[in-house]
Amino acid sequence: FLLPYLKKVELSTRRNSLIISLPINTYEQYSHIKHSIIKHVCHLKELIALLSYTPLLTHLTCLELSKQYQDIQRIESIMIPNLTRMTLNMCCIQFDEFEVFIEKICKQLRILNIDKIQDVDYLNAIRWEQFISKHMLYLRIFKLEYDEYHYQPLELTSYHSQLNQFTSSFSINRGWFFQIAADIDY
Repeated sequence: FLLPYLKKVELSTRRNSLIISLPINTYEQYSHIKHSIIKHVCHLKELIALLSYTPLLTHLTCLELSKQYQDIQRIESIMIPNLTRMTLNMCCIQFDEFEVFIEKICKQLRILNIDKIQDVDYLNAIRWEQFISKHMLYLRIFKLEYDEYHYQPLELTSYHSQLNQFTSSFSINRGWFFQIAADIDY
């Protein structure tokens, strides 16, 4: 990572995941990477360690962000002031952990895309509104995709009724739109 002319990096593996054992950067040695694409499962702890070496990062794309048993509350904040775009193709961490990650690492995001989520707490529009209003003041583009696959007849649950909250004045005033699709295959 410490190559001075390297501006973009893509990390991939033939396996489903790659364990990267890097300590948090405490030596103030950093790379000039501005764009990082991680094309494998990345544990939250590993991602934070990688980010500690890339304070000039502006764009981050991660195939899948997952949790590796660690208390995220104990992780130190890392300053990455230029990180304005983040795309998570699949987010497998709980919403509580995601909130802490954003607060500690990248609250200056302008564009956030989360393509697939597994925790239904992400569907709480009021919680998003409160979180964005307090911790993501620069956010301009927000895309959240939630997929459900039904192999039985669809049964509406309490969190389905929460989806209407995404059409609040908070979202409308920002020009955000909400789209939902259900794939029923039975």
